[in-house]
Amino acid sequence: MRMLHDIIAIEVDEFQPQQTNGGIYIDFSSEKLTTGTVFAAGPGTWLDNGEYKPTTCKPGDRVIFSKAASEGGEEIEYNGKKYLVIHEKDIFGIDK
Repeated sequence: MRMLHDIIAIEVDEFQPQQTNGGIYIDFSSEKLTTGTVFAAGPGTWLDNGEYKPTTCKPGDRVIFSKAASEGGEEIEYNGKKYLVIHEKDIFGIDK
């Protein structure tokens, strides 16, 4: 799949409840930040001032984005897998 402009397709991490040493399960799915792996990234976009801004993330990058971006993005299915499609501006950072 090839994305256009500054559009990014992300395979979102599935959150699993974690068990403490005492046997209590903690569910972090309500956290404000979400993580995932970039599956496809567009080449970039033209800014209002006429400059071209290439995207900074690439396929394989682990990214952090807000839950609001995941709620505002589009979910798509491609080759049997689900991806979240958002604009690059909704990504807070790349995990190095």
